[in-house]
Amino acid sequence: MDSDGDFLTDYEENYVYDTDPNDPDTDGDNLLDSEEVEAGVDGYITDPLDPDTDDDGITDDEEVEEGVDGWITDPTDADTDDDGYTDGDEVTAGTDSTNASDFPGSAGDSEVSPLLSNFWFWGTISLGVIYLITIVVFLLILRRRR
Repeated sequence: MDSDGDFLTDYEENYVYDTDPNDPDTDGDNLLDSEEVEAGVDGYITDPLDPDTDDDGITDDEEVEEGVDGWITDPTDADTDDDGYTDGDEVTAGTDSTNASDFPGSAGDSEVSPLLSNFWFWGTISLGVIYLITIVVFLLILRRRR
């Protein structure tokens, strides 16, 4: 018997997967429990009790289809492209979570422009130089007064 129509028997849900036999999507991630415990069309086995199996900040259903973020990523790997940034961090930064050379802070990062990065760098250097000149002038004035 399959009370919720998710293609898992009530026995499997109660005794094998510990999912809710009356809810076809126990974790509420828009994937049927059966889609999560068997490698189906998407090819992944995810946790039917956790809407974000890899804890990267993106739900399993968003990772297995080209949804709001525009990328299909691995719902069992928090960093699909192995660039050191979680898929969730990359989506937030507007970078491609499937391309290791496009990460937050890289030239391909739509959130941080190279011009802005250079502005802050040269602005900081300029302030340092101005501060140094001010100290030198102050010391020269003090020296002349003696």
